[in-house]
Amino acid sequence: MKRNCYLLKGKDKKKVEDSNTTAVASTSGGDVTLLCDRGECCHLENSDAEWIIDSDASYHCVPKREYFSTYKAGDFGTIKMGNKSVSHIMGVGQLNTVEDEASPNLWHNRLAHMSEKGLQLLAKQSLIPMAKGEYVNPCDVCLFGKQHRVSFQKNLTRKENKLDLVYSDVCGPLETVLGTPQHNGVAERMNPTIVEKVQCMLKMATLPKPFWGEAVNTVVYLINRSPSVPLNFQIPEKAWTEKDVGYSHLRVFGCKAFMHVPKEQRSKLDDKAIPCIFVGYGDEEFGYRLWDLQKKKTVRSRYVVFHEHEKINDLKEDKATGSSGEGVEDLTSAKTPSRKITDEEEVQAPEDETEEPTIEEDEASIDGGNDEQGEQPLPQEEEPQLRRSTREHKPSARYPSSDYILITEEGEPKNFQEVQSHQDKDCWMRAMREEMNSLHKNNTYELVELPKGRKTLKNKWVFKLKKDGDKIVRYKARLVVKGFSQKKGIDFDEIFSPVVKMSSIHVVLGLAASMNLELEHLDVKTAFLHGDLHEEIYMDQPEGFEEQGKEHMVCKLKKSLYGLTQAPRQWYKKFDSFMMSHGYQRTNAYPCVYIRLFLDGNFIILLLYVDDMLILGQDVEKICRLKEELSKSFDMKDLGPAKQILGMAITRDRKAGKLWLSQEKYVEQLLERFNMKHAKPVSTPLANHFKLSK
Repeated sequence: MKRNCYLLKGKDKKKVEDSNTTAVASTSGGDVTLLCDRGECCHLENSDAEWIIDSDASYHCVPKREYFSTYKAGDFGTIKMGNKSVSHIMGVGQLNTVEDEASPNLWHNRLAHMSEKGLQLLAKQSLIPMAKGEYVNPCDVCLFGKQHRVSFQKNLTRKENKLDLVYSDVCGPLETVLGTPQHNGVAERMNPTIVEKVQCMLKMATLPKPFWGEAVNTVVYLINRSPSVPLNFQIPEKAWTEKDVGYSHLRVFGCKAFMHVPKEQRSKLDDKAIPCIFVGYGDEEFGYRLWDLQKKKTVRSRYVVFHEHEKINDLKEDKATGSSGEGVEDLTSAKTPSRKITDEEEVQAPEDETEEPTIEEDEASIDGGNDEQGEQPLPQEEEPQLRRSTREHKPSARYPSSDYILITEEGEPKNFQEVQSHQDKDCWMRAMREEMNSLHKNNTYELVELPKGRKTLKNKWVFKLKKDGDKIVRYKARLVVKGFSQKKGIDFDEIFSPVVKMSSIHVVLGLAASMNLELEHLDVKTAFLHGDLHEEIYMDQPEGFEEQGKEHMVCKLKKSLYGLTQAPRQWYKKFDSFMMSHGYQRTNAYPCVYIRLFLDGNFIILLLYVDDMLILGQDVEKICRLKEELSKSFDMKDLGPAKQILGMAITRDRKAGKLWLSQEKYVEQLLERFNMKHAKPVSTPLANHFKLSK
């Protein structure tokens, strides 16, 4: 190993080479020694820091301690130098080496374990710097992820032009032989290719399986930049965009990375970089996707320094030795990384620290080289001993038993199982039987065998107490379908259902007051159960009401149920067809306003808001006749003269021709919700001595 001796050239004319210079060499498993001559370390000067490891040499000598990954100090004998002086061996250990940029093994790892043929094609096009005649060393990771069975015979009818053959799944499902996705055609063949590369990359990076999503994105990104056989070994990205493809930004997946923290988001003494794991490339703009080890989320930045020869295991070792990997946790038990992408500006500085005007910090470009400095570890100061608290500990106050009454009081059950152990079980069971009788009376469903290939929707019981003040008026139970599992195009199509606008309600109330008209309020019981279904939907039998001997059968819905996605629309269509068939006209501007003009000059206006109705008219007999017709088709509840609508209380003075709307109960509920029911009222929200300014 030929080098110029630093001691022979003079210390005042040449400084010691910067310790952050990286040695470029091929991998070696042998021991390396640290030499000392005449009480001082030997400095082997080299501007490029490139040296050759000779497999036949007895010793390999390194002048710097920081090059070692493992090191054992001691007296290991002496070595005779070229100037006939004798140097003592200070220690023996193993050395971390960095592969050359032109190494085929490095590009093999960067390009998601691309085949040797693909690397040679890229090198032939001068897209990657790889020496001619070099080969990739046998890769055990490729065997773990890419070992195949016997391949299928190639199809003789290979298509050559675009759109000569289009693979489209227009029928199905089509059954194939178990474990042979090749039968499904070209589209399925890419899936195992992607999975194999993902397995190799995760294995190489020693990352856990929850990182499979990032690995898939990276593999697809690299496949689009790899030679493609169907395209005559062209690059898919270049063939698609007709632009040259660059490879200089590629890095080894899962390697150690340091992301720069802008000075605006850190204090003067905070680290300028944070350790991360490289997990992919940006989608829309240039930038690297990194896994923040401390915040446990995916971030994106373009100011990154990579250590491609280090990976997650090295980060764990750094943590164990107390080096720069502080805060690194075991990722084998990490949760799946969030898909939320954040820019580097999300790195937050501590809020309790403020920056004072200081001398401008040296913000050298992080892309200009490795800025790491070899520093001696500072002696750790002894932490001051914490004093023991002298505060007198008192037992916590115990509340009287009466304060726990509301906690132990049973309210509304959450499910059918809670009903069985509820103190009001009989009342809730009676409410459930009433709901089931309503379903049977309405002919909502029928029991059938589940057709092959179809799935059922789940359902649940919902319980509600109807109260008048503190008094329980009614126990109500309702069977609700879990419609969130419905699929558009199969279980439903259109779902929009209009409601009357508030402006229409105000106009009708104004007409009632000015013209002294009759104003009636009606409510439809179980409105959504009246809608007819046109889709074929199957549901499990209601819990607790399975028919004996038919437990294996399912409910085929004939009419809509609460919880179905299309239930509101089906109810509106049913009601709309009823009103149109009885001579009422729907206004074009307001779909939920129905008007009928009679020959004697009278008229009736009906407003519909889901299951609430307001009826306005002059003739009481005609209004009563409409109520009878509605009751024949729907289960109605006549609430008499309108006293409230949509939470608004209605007060009328028919003699004076006036009508008032108020939301007093709503305001009281709002105050009680925010614990302000006993607050003192004021005439103005702001004291009158305050002056407002622009």
